[in-house]
Amino acid sequence: IHYPMPLLDAYTAFEYAKTMEGSNGKVGVHGSSSGGNLAAGLALYLRDKNEDCALAVLNCPCVSTGFDEDLAYHQNFELRMGPDKKAIGAENCYLNGYLEGMEGRTPPYYAFPLNAHDVGMLCPHFILGGEYDTLRDDGWKYARRLLDAGVPTEVMLGGRSCHCWTACPGVYTDVTHDLIALAFQREFGLLDHLKK
Repeated sequence: IHYPMPLLDAYTAFEYAKTMEGSNGKVGVHGSSSGGNLAAGLALYLRDKNEDCALAVLNCPCVSTGFDEDLAYHQNFELRMGPDKKAIGAENCYLNGYLEGMEGRTPPYYAFPLNAHDVGMLCPHFILGGEYDTLRDDGWKYARRLLDAGVPTEVMLGGRSCHCWTACPGVYTDVTHDLIALAFQREFGLLDHLKK
């Protein structure tokens, strides 16, 4: 399915979640890898529609089409994912061939959020990256832009970890899941009693 359908599907799910009992209208988003891309794009989309999102968790996100120029990609080249040619990669497929022959054009920022001209006034973000992930620097660049724009942003580097290590069972994964859960609880106001 090509852009913008996945984004609009995610928006529909977000709107439905707000109607669920117990949500009190507070909903956050979470995604890993391409899902992190989608969560970041949805956070921008919600901001532009003046809708509230409690928290966006981006786990090893791909937020640009230029990650293959990053140091992390070349440091961990043997761990790269996807084909060698961008023209047949997932990013180009998502944009329905947009990148082919479109040098010099910028993809829509809902599709690749690092292209956003303004990331101010976004909801709080929690961005995770793996030390040995070829997408590590892509997420870090986005985190830096968010911090520079004054967006509350939490950043976690999974030491000696690969892309989406949180899908692998283990103590480190369990701790990371606990931290993500605490971040949601904080933004949902479920930890306010601890301030007293």
